[in-house]
Amino acid sequence: MTEFGWRSAACPDDPGGRRRVAVLARPGGRRSVTGAAAVAVLALTAAACGGTAGTAEASKQCTSSASGDTAWAGNAENASALAELCKSAAKAGQNQVVVYGAYAELFRPIWQDFTKRYPSIKIVPKVQPPGATVSAVQSEVSSGRQVGDALMLGLESVSVSADKGLLQPFEPATVDDLPARYRDSKQRFYVPYGDVYGFMYNKDKMSEADIPASMADLVSGKLKGFVLDDPGLGVISAQSLMPIYKANKLTLDQMRGLKRNGKLVDSTRPYYDRLVTGETTMMPWASHMRHLLKAQAGAPVAFKAVPGLSSLLYGSSAVIKGAPHMEAAKLWASWMLTPEAQRLIASKGLNTPLRPGVEIPASWPDYHVLENAVPQIAPEEFNRVLQEFLQWAKPATS
Repeated sequence: MTEFGWRSAACPDDPGGRRRVAVLARPGGRRSVTGAAAVAVLALTAAACGGTAGTAEASKQCTSSASGDTAWAGNAENASALAELCKSAAKAGQNQVVVYGAYAELFRPIWQDFTKRYPSIKIVPKVQPPGATVSAVQSEVSSGRQVGDALMLGLESVSVSADKGLLQPFEPATVDDLPARYRDSKQRFYVPYGDVYGFMYNKDKMSEADIPASMADLVSGKLKGFVLDDPGLGVISAQSLMPIYKANKLTLDQMRGLKRNGKLVDSTRPYYDRLVTGETTMMPWASHMRHLLKAQAGAPVAFKAVPGLSSLLYGSSAVIKGAPHMEAAKLWASWMLTPEAQRLIASKGLNTPLRPGVEIPASWPDYHVLENAVPQIAPEEFNRVLQEFLQWAKPATS
């Protein structure tokens, strides 16, 4: 009886060789088999590669998502373009998108809606600190041993990744309604959502009338012990102060006043719970999303955004260069800009969607008012201006 062994081979629809399967092989390298054995080999190979039947079913699902009412995509052209991306992902056997970043986890409730729209693809969120995420992506891209497909991070981390050449430029068909100020001019990343950072306070400890109306008021000494992250670290408070600095409405004496009257910490995250208990009275740059979560749970906290002090900090989405599931990742990034996804960003993600015409609750801060109060920084300039601000503020923060 002729003996057969096994060898590794690329899937037929994957000439790049990313997906490999074991196939029967005769000694000497001849792989041809006949009869029932051939049928078995074909069945095993199809199953391991994703299968032509699975591909056909996935393509059918792609088409059905573009039929009927297409308002969810913005228009019929957008729905058709998304269907083509979906078909490309199905043909390549791409059934997931591995998304790195904190927003990927925070937006987990939204991913079931994506998979409902595209049943053959699921989102796999993976979270680690922003700096570690950028390092991991750089290591993966340089080695070619990639796991991650996309990023959902704050603008500072995504812009660093862009400057390092780690992102795949592309233009989503759904991008037309997104204002230019929310796009990287080189098409490396997009800004489809943001979170307002303003005054969050314990209602049992202070009232809305006590909230400062200006930076001079905040640092005057009338309020002491408010909590903010150290501006020298370049995170939330620094990024909130950047537009004020660029508008020439911030002084080093005011920066020193923040340090003198406030409590500077490495991270404000533990202090949200302390706001609930009253151990902390107020944070001047606190997340509106986190306030909503606390308020919905019945905590005695309130939130106020003050034009000229409060800010909308941007969250960004990008596809990683050489992503293992490139077509699926492009589909995901394009879907994030659709009216459907933008409404979910508000209702389930509790963040501010930036596509015009997508409504947010009337009780939420009007981010247009906040952005109009001070000049905004172009996305691709964000990291450069952040470094400029940190250098300028160093005499007051070191």
